[in-house]
Amino acid sequence: MFDDMNSGMTPHQTKALAYLMTKKYGATQARAAQFFQVSQSTIHQWVKEASFMIQINQLQQELQYAEEQISQLRLSSN
Repeated sequence: MFDDMNSGMTPHQTKALAYLMTKKYGATQARAAQFFQVSQSTIHQWVKEASFMIQINQLQQELQYAEEQISQLRLSSN
């Protein structure tokens, strides 16, 4: 299913693909490691880093929302 998808990808895209392969599509970390031709511990690290990137993105969205709310409060109090 994923054959030839990993050529020419950025490091972030590679980590995202490893994350999806293991978390969404049920591939084992060992199978993902074979696919990417890296160790299982590398896949573990990539999946962990992708999880952190997802959390950071969610936090950035929440902060942006909070900034918008503060701006609305400032405008309404003037």
